[in-house]
Amino acid sequence: MSITKQEKQQEEDQILSLLKDFHHDIPLFALTVFGSQLRPVQVEIAEKYQNSKRTTVRGGVGFGKTHVMAILIWWALMTHDDVQVTIFGPTEGTIERNVWKELNILHSRMAMPFKDWFEVSAKKIKRISNPAGCFATYALASTDNIAAARGIHQINNFVFVDEADGVPDEVYTEALENILTDINPKLCLISNPSKTSGYFWETWNGQAAKLWAHVHGRMSDAPHVTEEDLEAKAIAYGGRDTRMYRIMVEGEFPDDDVDGLIPKWAVDEAVNNPDAVPAASYPVIWVSIQQTVATAVFSSCAMTTRSSAFTNGTARTSCSWR
Repeated sequence: MSITKQEKQQEEDQILSLLKDFHHDIPLFALTVFGSQLRPVQVEIAEKYQNSKRTTVRGGVGFGKTHVMAILIWWALMTHDDVQVTIFGPTEGTIERNVWKELNILHSRMAMPFKDWFEVSAKKIKRISNPAGCFATYALASTDNIAAARGIHQINNFVFVDEADGVPDEVYTEALENILTDINPKLCLISNPSKTSGYFWETWNGQAAKLWAHVHGRMSDAPHVTEEDLEAKAIAYGGRDTRMYRIMVEGEFPDDDVDGLIPKWAVDEAVNNPDAVPAASYPVIWVSIQQTVATAVFSSCAMTTRSSAFTNGTARTSCSWR
């Protein structure tokens, strides 16, 4: 049965009204178009992204950052004209296996008539009615590709960086920051926080951190994750104080770039512990070196251990002589 001109106009008016609502309400967009109910931390990411030029997201595995990133990309393509969305990452394989795969899954779930508005290929998504002015693509972020990253400009210029702490600083400072001079730019960094320095770390801890909207997610933010799951991760990573547990489960920056025998928090706690009082005297250890043979010479007197403390970040046992 064919529809009348009036019915067609009513349908178009309803779609336009929906698009206006979607523009201001990303959770509504996700639910209506994809049937996706965003979790609280995903809603926080969406709202921070919607209202900020710069958004930085750190988190553990499995709390839904890839899904919400794909939702935001589709939101940009559907509710903006003259929009270019570019996804960068340290490897193209990472992008293909993660966010690009999720974009394809969401397109297969997209409600009509919106699904027919877009053409999805291996490296590009474009709006059929405006293929040159409304599209998304992805690229490798490396020091060999800075010129290509530097040349991205559009009225609505939206850039996502997946696994952001694996991208060299030069890509940000010499290229991606340039988009922030466009009319309506958005730069969104998403990553597990695995390093204690670099551009991504600076967005949380450096002088420029005040310019960024921050979202922190944890593995436990996923409703299906149980305490048993967290304990299994603790066992796999060697404890809840380990570097990998902090990064992959808690979404926290590590204290150091490598695991140490004694966690930094324990060292700091010991240094500031008022009950750890050093003894009045300590054993003296000296080394006698003759030619190429080093011989450690120790006093033969007996020791009685009195207390332990940490001084200047180094574990030390305080002893008294008898």
